[in-house]
Amino acid sequence: MPKAVAVKKATKENLVAEVSFPKDWMYINTKGGEKKPEKSKVLMVPIKGGGLKDYRTSSGKIKQSKKPANLLKYMDAHPTKKKGRVANPHPFLMDNKKGQTLIAVRDKDDRSKMNFLYVGVPVGNVKKRWDFEKIVKDTADKELQKNFDKALEKALATAK
Repeated sequence: MPKAVAVKKATKENLVAEVSFPKDWMYINTKGGEKKPEKSKVLMVPIKGGGLKDYRTSSGKIKQSKKPANLLKYMDAHPTKKKGRVANPHPFLMDNKKGQTLIAVRDKDDRSKMNFLYVGVPVGNVKKRWDFEKIVKDTADKELQKNFDKALEKALATAK
């Protein structure tokens, strides 16, 4: 469960508490559905087992510098004029037989091999990962009565 859940606590004046997830990626992960690209024609999706192993942090997130927009920015800033071996493998765009756009990088050790990092798709399907309603209900069933009794006891003890 993500840490970035916003909680607005209830007060004496406003007895309603609100739990929300302000990040748009969180909402789609709770409901599932289709994700469409916002600024481009295609949504770049990481290819499973496609050479992103050293592109990830220890927590599994893709490093900021290895995200599609930054790779393409780097590609535009460092055009290759030389044919043959380049000092550092750099990202480049290519199309596959299905007409999909790919972001690829040549292997550092064996230049004849390529690591395909991302594939462009018009719409991405996102699975439902978290059931927030069930989590909130289970937590409320488990904790609410205990917390209410504690707060009531404190209120009665400090009442004038």
